[in-house]
Amino acid sequence: MNDRQLVFGSLNEALRELDRLHLKAEALKPAAAWTWAQTLAHCAQSIEYSLQGFPQPKPAIFSKRWAPPHSRCFPGAGA
Repeated sequence: MNDRQLVFGSLNEALRELDRLHLKAEALKPAAAWTWAQTLAHCAQSIEYSLQGFPQPKPAIFSKRWAPPHSRCFPGAGA
């Protein structure tokens, strides 16, 4: 990993670096399937679940009663 150890002498230097990175980022194609928003939402959800507890699976009767109508709306969900 390339840790650049960034140190700025002023706020203006930091802002110039941000501008430079922003211009460079626009030219790069994402290497991941998720957008930044999806990645950050996933991270936030993981942290929230680790603090408050992970969702519990629904009982089988719930799945049998509610899954079929919903699976028509969201094919592939719950697979």
